[in-house]
Amino acid sequence: MNQWKFLFFENYSKHSININKIKNEITKNIIIYEEVFHDNGFIKDLNEYSQFVIYFKNLKIAYLNSNLLSNKSKAISIRAKILEEAFMKLSPNLTDVEVSSNWGIESLNLSNEQNSLDGDNIKVAILDSGIDLEHQDFSGRVIPTSVVSDTAQDFVGHGTHIAGIACGGINNNKRYGVATKAKIYACKVTDSSINISQFNVLQGFYWAMKEECNVICLAFSQENKRHEIYNTVFERVIRKCKNKNILCISGVGNDSDRESGIKISAGSPASCPTSLSVTGISEKMKISNFSNRAKRNQKIDFAAPAEIIFSSWSITGDPQKQFKNDSGTSMATAFVTGIVALLYQKYPNFNAYQIEAELKKLCKPLDTDSRDCSYGFVQSPV
Repeated sequence: MNQWKFLFFENYSKHSININKIKNEITKNIIIYEEVFHDNGFIKDLNEYSQFVIYFKNLKIAYLNSNLLSNKSKAISIRAKILEEAFMKLSPNLTDVEVSSNWGIESLNLSNEQNSLDGDNIKVAILDSGIDLEHQDFSGRVIPTSVVSDTAQDFVGHGTHIAGIACGGINNNKRYGVATKAKIYACKVTDSSINISQFNVLQGFYWAMKEECNVICLAFSQENKRHEIYNTVFERVIRKCKNKNILCISGVGNDSDRESGIKISAGSPASCPTSLSVTGISEKMKISNFSNRAKRNQKIDFAAPAEIIFSSWSITGDPQKQFKNDSGTSMATAFVTGIVALLYQKYPNFNAYQIEAELKKLCKPLDTDSRDCSYGFVQSPV
């Protein structure tokens, strides 16, 4: 069965044009949750959520109208639960996933035989859902911690996927990671429902600083408050990191639908001025449909591959299911994180400001304005 795509909108009216367009196109195919799945034996344990979910059968899209819930925190919790459990039940058999396309690595000049950089001894911090502590491709390179539980084991998969792109190894004789010998400082900052708090992220920042990491990967986005252009708390910490020669790489988020004219502003930490913000790009070198953009008078810094990206995965209890293709600006963020690690390896005496300058020099320009991407499509140093 093909994988379903899940769209979760906190504000129905804000996205009503897009949803109405879908409804008008496939009105006869709007099917409530039980009718789609129960007859086929899928996700029988999600009965309590069925009243909040509408599935569009032909487009394989699920829509959660969280405004039907009176309690927003409950809506977020239900959204995370549906996403996690539905993915586990509906995804293709992950044992069959292979590196069918290596376009991300190839487009960044990482398949070049002359490229001998591998991130050896560079410290890469990843603040995410943890990491698969038993994954074969990370053996001997992981320094784990958790600020939310007693283990850094990844029960979601996202953190492991990000770690694989930034620092993964070889699968079926094909390279899928960037800094393949870097040390991975994996800090678990999300709980099992994929909730993330500012407090937990700050703990992750300070742990990475204490461990003297070179670069921090922040493959998540939090909505800014109405009166804020960016999260000032995050900005202060990111600036402190940079002054300690640690660069912070942040994804812009995946809330947009550009094909329908919906372009959502990036949240934090990507909107923080000192953070290096990253948008997603397709194999056709176009900004990904889901990528957010900067607010007026702000800019997004870099672009990197974000669609159908092969990497490591974590499904606890099934060691054979260790790889997966996924899409999102998180993937782009991980690519840039890995490239920054290679730059630190190539220029061991450079400070963070000099590394950032070198990264900008490596970019290929894109035909887009600075609110989408200012410096261009990143390339690997050689």
